[in-house]
Amino acid sequence: MSRVAIRTLKPFRACFSLSPSTNPLRTAPAQKHDINSARLPPNHHHHSLHHKTSPSSPHPTTTQPSKMPHPLAPLATTFKSLHAPGPLLLPNVYDATSARLIASLPATKALATASYALALAGGTTDAELTLDQHLLLLPPIGAVARSAGLPLTVDLQDGYGERLEEAVRGVLAEEIGAVGINLEDSTGGTWWTWVLRPRGSRGCWRLQRGRGWKTLSYLEAGATTVYILAPPGQLMGEGHVRKIVAELGGRVNLAPRWVKPDGSKFEGGLTSRDLVKLGVARISVGPSLYFAAAKALKDAAGFVFGEED
Repeated sequence: MSRVAIRTLKPFRACFSLSPSTNPLRTAPAQKHDINSARLPPNHHHHSLHHKTSPSSPHPTTTQPSKMPHPLAPLATTFKSLHAPGPLLLPNVYDATSARLIASLPATKALATASYALALAGGTTDAELTLDQHLLLLPPIGAVARSAGLPLTVDLQDGYGERLEEAVRGVLAEEIGAVGINLEDSTGGTWWTWVLRPRGSRGCWRLQRGRGWKTLSYLEAGATTVYILAPPGQLMGEGHVRKIVAELGGRVNLAPRWVKPDGSKFEGGLTSRDLVKLGVARISVGPSLYFAAAKALKDAAGFVFGEED
C-alpha cells in the first residue's frame, strides 16, 4: 500500500475513475474517512440464475431470465479502454455550452465534468454544492454526451457521505448517463494528508509507504486511475511524476499546470505533452477551462466598455 503525505492547510484529494464491473456499488478498503468505490454495471446486476426444486421433482429446474445488456455498457467499456499511456486527455466541462464546444473537437474521446467549475457556473461554490443541485446541473451535459456518442465521467466530489449510493445511481440515470465517476478522498477535519511529501531543504518529494494510506488498494479494488494533486503553490517535476507513474504502474491521472483561478497562466510546470511522454494514463484540467472562459468573458466585456488594452 502506498502512503504519501505532506502537512498543509488544504485536504488531500484523490479522484478515482471508476468503470464497469458486475457490482454496481462496492466499497474500497475502509478508513475512518474512506472512499467508497462505485462501479458501473455492464449489465443489470439483478440478473442471475434461479434454481427451483419442488417436492414432486427429484431434479432442480433452472430458469434464466434473458440478460439485457445495460445501455451504457458499450460506452463504459470504451471509456475504460481509453485509460492507457497515450493517454486519455479530458478538458473538463461545466455546462451544456462548454460540453458542446469540447465535444465538437476531433481529438475529444470523452467528456468529463469538474464539480468546482460546475458549481460556479450554477451560481454556487464547490463547498456549497449539494447533491440535489449537482444532479440538476448534469442532465444538459449528459444530453450533449449522448448526442455526440461520447462517454461521460462525472466529478462527484467525495460521494456525499451517507448519500453515496443515491449519488451514484443518480448519475447512472438515463438523463445523465455517466459511465465513470471521480471520488475525492480526504481526512475530514484532519487537513494534513497529501500525496507528496517534501524531503530536505530542496523540497525533494518521494512516495512513502505506510499502513495508513491505501492508494494501491483502491486500484486493486477496481479504480481505473488515481488522481494526484500537487500541494498548493508547488509544482511537480519530471522526477516526481516518474516516481508516481512507476509506483502506480502508470495508472495515474495528473493535471498540467496551465491556468490559475484569475485566468493567468502558471510559470513553469509540466505541460500535457510532458505528461504524455512520462506515461500517465489520464490527463484532466479540473476547472481550468472555466477560469480561462471567465477571463476571456471579462476581457471581452472590457473591450465593450472601451478598455481596449
